[in-house]
Amino acid sequence: ASLIVEFRVAPHLKFDRKGVDLYCSQQVSVLDLIVGSTFEFTTISGKTLEVRIPPKTQPHKHIKIAGEGMPIHGSNLHGDQIILIKPFIPDIIDEEITQSILRSKSK
Repeated sequence: ASLIVEFRVAPHLKFDRKGVDLYCSQQVSVLDLIVGSTFEFTTISGKTLEVRIPPKTQPHKHIKIAGEGMPIHGSNLHGDQIILIKPFIPDIIDEEITQSILRSKSK
């Protein structure tokens, strides 16, 4: 007698897998991209990390977190977590910031 088992892996809601690396996106305010910021990120294993965005970060930059991807078969190593930074414009922007930007553009 034979037994045939078929596995289907459903897509994850947050992470896309490419080999041993995991990809996802994170929305970040354009203001945080300009001045720099941090955000909390929860890995697929449930670990919470603080990810730093350096000042003057360009939109759609990839941030790599080494060793937080999928396990590499036959070793104790893991792939990487790659986070795509997706910019958004906040609904409310402080008037002082707006005026500062306008002043710098007129110079």
